[in-house]
This record gives sequence, C-alpha cells and structure tokens, in this order.
Amino acid sequence: MTMPAVNSFQRTWPAGRQIAYVIEAAESAQGQRILLSVPFRERKVDGDWGKFKFEDIRASQVSGLADADDRKILGIIFGAANGSSSYYDYASGCRFNLRDALAETLLPTICRTGRCSLRQEPAAEPEPLVWDENENGPWTFALKWSRTENGKSYQIAGILRRGDEIVEITQPRLVTHGFVFWKDRVAPLVIQGDFRWLDQFRRTPVLQFPVEQRGPWLQQFFRLPGLPRLDRCLIQRRIRSCGVTVWRRRLTTG
Repeated sequence: MTMPAVNSFQRTWPAGRQIAYVIEAAESAQGQRILLSVPFRERKVDGDWGKFKFEDIRASQVSGLADADDRKILGIIFGAANGSSSYYDYASGCRFNLRDALAETLLPTICRTGRCSLRQEPAAEPEPLVWDENENGPWTFALKWSRTENGKSYQIAGILRRGDEIVEITQPRLVTHGFVFWKDRVAPLVIQGDFRWLDQFRRTPVLQFPVEQRGPWLQQFFRLPGLPRLDRCLIQRRIRSCGVTVWRRRLTTG
C-alpha cells in the first residue's frame, strides 16, 4: 500500500514568508511573564504584504528559515539550537510563554529584528516596539514617601527610577518580571523585593495615612514581608520628621 505524502508545510518553510513577534500585553500581565505570539505574513499578488496569520510553526521548519535571527530565536524556543536541551516540549506552536531567563536572553534580539510589537488586547492592532538602550542601566522599582498637599496625611507611592528619570508605576503599558513596556519601547527592570508589591501599586497607586498615625502605621507597614526598596533621593530629607527608626534601616538597603 502506498503511504500518503507528508504535507510539505510540515517539513519546510515556504520562501518569502516573514515572521513577526507580538508581545500579548493583557495575557502577559495576567501571568506576569511574557506571552509571545509568532505570526507570519506573505506577499499578495500585487506585491504588498498580506495580513499576519497566527498559525503553528513547526520545530522541524526552524533550520529552513531564511533569517539568521529567526533561526536563533525560534531555535532556542524550540530547544533546537545546537542540540541544546529544550525550554519547552513543543513540536509546534505560535504562542509561547517566555520564562524569565529565556526572556532576558531573547527579548533584546527579538526587538532588534525590527519586527517586534506590543498588542494591548487580542483584537487590537500591534504597535511597533524597540529595545530601549540607556547608559543609566535598567529601571528600578521603589517606594516614594511624601506628605499630601493639605498636610494632613502622608502617602506612599510606587515609582520607577532610571538615573534622574522618575515616572509613576502606572504609566507603563505593561510590567513583567524583568521588563517594563511603554507604548513604543521596552527596557530591563530590576525589582528588589516581592513582585506582588509592584502589582499592588499598579492597581492601587497610593497608600495614605493620617499624620498623627505615622509612627504606628509605618512600624506596621515595614514589618510586611518582601517590601521593595525606598527611593533614597526623595525621602532622606524627611527622616527626622518621621521619627521611626526602621526608616534608616530600609534606606541603607536601597
């Protein structure tokens, strides 16, 4: 009996197809790790690019990809590069959860292909994304302590700092373990403490407490586990007014 021919799509990658890399923001936020979609597109009869298709790419096709970066990226994801052990048990797919170490290795390369984008929702149009190089290094997550304008309360807010640049924790489009995503760029992120604090301040940006309760409130607050560091530049001038010795201990760890 003659065996049916194996579909060529399973063995080879058709010439002329272009791969893209789409960070799925909503689903990445839920899992706090990067969910990467890898669609492709083909030229139409008139020579323009068609729409991206979200269909499986097979591990067996990786070696036949025309672009060296694509071979490297998908080779590592599928565990096919240089016979290395697999990060996944995938034989095919177009959606991949990038673990922390894998994301650190691949995301700069993915962005530098010029074919990386961020998609806020599954039905939204992906927006181009570039790797954000900066001489000041990665962003860091910290807490800022200040007094409210009316002087009746203190507040603790989450911030991101990179050198002299400071932004509110709610401003990025997406924050995951190790990365902060803006509308058109992504940069590395360092978190000292439990990631759940960053997630909490993304949902509730400011914690307030009355001035007269600052001592007991802060003593209780700083006993909580996994706290991130305090922003030294913004609060060291306020230590004397606080009167809580634990502030000095926290400041030295920043």
